[in-house]
Amino acid sequence: MSYIENLESVNKKMIVREKGLKITQDAILLSEFIKKYFNAEYKNIKEKKTFLEIGAGQGIISLLLSEMNIISKIFAAEIQKDIFKILEKNIEINNLE
Repeated sequence: MSYIENLESVNKKMIVREKGLKITQDAILLSEFIKKYFNAEYKNIKEKKTFLEIGAGQGIISLLLSEMNIISKIFAAEIQKDIFKILEKNIEINNLE
């Protein structure tokens, strides 16, 4: 079984399995750190960047970063096939590619 979690801070939704990994404070803190870093270090850069999330799990960090103007594309890689299927669904329900 799974449920949909609303990520109100970025206006996204995420499918979360009842058994297994959950959205934790670690993912939220890491995404906030990345946002602050890019906001501080790249204020004047006009060229957009590509982001790679290795071991993406269900894609929480990619979803949290998907609205950043500095990022043009995000690649999210996950080796576990069943978790990757959830990641794909999370991309789909948020109208991302």
